[in-house]
Amino acid sequence: MDSFEVLVMLSNPDDFLGWPRAQKLERYERVVQWHDYIRELHGKGNVRCAWGSHQLLSRANFVNSQGLLLAVYKADSWKEFDELLLRDPLRDYSRYVTTPLTQLLEDRQGDLERYERTKELLTKSTDPMRGAVQSVYRSLFTQQPDYVGKATQYYAPKNPSTGLDDHEKPGDPLQVMVMGVNPPEAIGLWDDTRKLFHYEKVNWWHDYMSILVQEGKVSHVWGAHNFFDITGLSGLTKGAGVAIFRANSFEEFDSLYQNDPIREATLFWTVLLQPLADQRRADEERLKRARH
Repeated sequence: MDSFEVLVMLSNPDDFLGWPRAQKLERYERVVQWHDYIRELHGKGNVRCAWGSHQLLSRANFVNSQGLLLAVYKADSWKEFDELLLRDPLRDYSRYVTTPLTQLLEDRQGDLERYERTKELLTKSTDPMRGAVQSVYRSLFTQQPDYVGKATQYYAPKNPSTGLDDHEKPGDPLQVMVMGVNPPEAIGLWDDTRKLFHYEKVNWWHDYMSILVQEGKVSHVWGAHNFFDITGLSGLTKGAGVAIFRANSFEEFDSLYQNDPIREATLFWTVLLQPLADQRRADEERLKRARH
């Protein structure tokens, strides 16, 4: 099989605040070991991109995260991926989210086909009332933005590797990772016509991402393969994708984010990223303080 990429995100367990001091210290040590491990994998080509995160944790809920760590793994087989993750020094000391990634333009083709397939099934009926109802229903939703369908070529970023020794400098743009998934009601509450209109907006999202790539406002974008929660039944269907925005201020990011055509019909994670070298420095300082 061809090589593939998986976004791996990890943070401390939910019960971390109740851990004894010695157990917390061990995890701090393993976080520093994780940095060494990522450097090893980066040198071998098994990790292309990796980031730490600033301590902007949540605007609505109390959370106990000691800092989210992120890496894009690259493997030639699932056996190899298993081995890489099992060797991770934090594997038994952290919570993980793993998202199989796909290239943006391949993901776009799949989304276009899904939209056309759903549209064809909905228009098979010869009942004239169905067309009239759908026309009225469609009028309740946003019409497509002016930029949709205007591109003669769609662009995707090269998703460049990140340097492990890069540091954040004054004047550097904010890097914000945005990952979207469909809301749970998409499974049980949306009828087929409502889903069709959402699929249409997902296609608009591809147009919008292409524009932001051209403008240099997005540095990395991936689609997401279908995968579900192994701990139980999941209502989350295929993810909208993963994008890393570049903005000079939160005001600029707000403007870019609010214009996202699926912004109001999708659940999002947002993470304020920082270079891994800065994250390592903070993690080493935390370990130093914990030892004294």
